[in-house]
Amino acid sequence: MRAIVRTDSEERRREQSRNTVDFTTWRSIEKNRGLERLRDAAALASARSNSEERRRKQVQNTADHATWRSIGENRGLERTRDAAARAMVRSDSEERRREQSRNTADHVTWRSIGENRGPERARDAAARAMVRSDSEERRREQSRNTSDHATWRSIGENRGPERARDAVARAMVRSDSEERRREQSRITADHATWRSIEENRGRERTRDAAAHASGRSNSEERRRQQVQNTTDHVTWRSIEENRESERARDAVAHAIVRSDSEDRRREQSRNTADHATWRSSEENRGLERLRDAAAHRITRNNHITGHRSKRTNTVHHRNTRLQQRFREQQIQEMADERLLTYRSSSQNRQAESSRQSQRNIAARAQLSEDEREDQRERQRRRSRATAREQYLRNIKDGPTKFCTCCGGTWFPSQILEFHKLLPLLMRHHIATTMEFF
Repeated sequence: MRAIVRTDSEERRREQSRNTVDFTTWRSIEKNRGLERLRDAAALASARSNSEERRRKQVQNTADHATWRSIGENRGLERTRDAAARAMVRSDSEERRREQSRNTADHVTWRSIGENRGPERARDAAARAMVRSDSEERRREQSRNTSDHATWRSIGENRGPERARDAVARAMVRSDSEERRREQSRITADHATWRSIEENRGRERTRDAAAHASGRSNSEERRRQQVQNTTDHVTWRSIEENRESERARDAVAHAIVRSDSEDRRREQSRNTADHATWRSSEENRGLERLRDAAAHRITRNNHITGHRSKRTNTVHHRNTRLQQRFREQQIQEMADERLLTYRSSSQNRQAESSRQSQRNIAARAQLSEDEREDQRERQRRRSRATAREQYLRNIKDGPTKFCTCCGGTWFPSQILEFHKLLPLLMRHHIATTMEFF
């Protein structure tokens, strides 16, 4: 009878409505609802104990849910309900942490499948491009990323692995010569743009000076840097174009520095000291002599330069001899002037005579009797020879003194001038007068 009644769709609909109302009335009683839940839970556990049944149930539920969510009104209600439930669950920090760990593990498992990772990257790239198309949003994202990265790098353990990872990635990229060239060009352009700001250039100079001073404070590091700089400069100068530009630049810089007389004088003093230090090594001095000899030989083998060199040497030698003679004359004049100044003082002459007398006495004291007799004999011979020479000179010269009284000529030894005789006469007259009284 029931089967005949349910074949009528209208009757079946009225029956379902009546059953629904009766079931709602029955479930309004709390005791009935608890019994129903226990019965449903037992039935569900019994059904899910069979894996095949569980799989079919999941497929059926998924299909029913998809059908139910195809209605826009249901989907909105579901989102609201899920958001409220999720907010309630995440209000508990411990529950939120467990959820994050579970989601992370699920995502890692899902991304372990290569097919899932590709679509995820494409989807993330599209979403990121859409977000970054807004300049303001892009600026906020950059600020947020910078802050997050700074916080992450403040942990020492994170900084080490990051450096290792960046080094490996950079080495991999730079292994391609073309990529390395593009990177260098890009870095050079970015640095030139950054340094076009005077404030940045000043900070860079200060930072480079501090870093350079810190690096050079280590003698071993300074030596390695010098070797490396020398090698780099030699490699750079192996190109003729670079060498020519360097010579022109050095010539201009040197001319600017030498335009100041004080700088030129300091440079000459420094070069002289450096050259003297370099030549203090016997090996360096030998090499310099060989090099100078070779250069001099080449110059003299050339007829024009050889003749010019000879003429220059002649003039230089003449000037040198004149200067030397003038210096010797100056030295002699200064010595004579010092001697005259010294001997113009009677005290100095007396002291010198005393010293000479002491030396003579000391020298005679060291002589034997025979040596002293020989010395006295030589003195007598010198005296006789001097008197004889004076006598012969007077005879040769003849009488040269004229008498004012008689007009006769006399030898100098035969006369006594009045101004020399007057003091003797005065003393004799005074002595005679005093004796008379």
